[in-house]
Amino acid sequence: MNKSLSLKEIIKKEFNIVMPISGGDGSSIAEAIKIDKSYSDWSNVEYTLLKLINQLLGRKWKLAKQSTIQKNGKFFDQMKLKVTGDKKNYCNYYFDITDHY
Repeated sequence: MNKSLSLKEIIKKEFNIVMPISGGDGSSIAEAIKIDKSYSDWSNVEYTLLKLINQLLGRKWKLAKQSTIQKNGKFFDQMKLKVTGDKKNYCNYYFDITDHY
């Protein structure tokens, strides 16, 4: 994926979909994807983003585990994906859900 664009910009460019997100690429808690406070169906945003990101990366996946983590007064959803064909077989995405918790 193009690192000079935000995840929101990449999704808009590649799929012509405007997602209610900001923040990072979801690769760590520090780079968590933040779902807009005004968007009530935040769980749907998480799954839609996972689908679109992995479609862009050309990989097949399934959700292995979903956990809520509390750190520094914030809440995060950790989505652990089992990735077909990946040497590590798993990857994680983090969503800042503080505004929705």
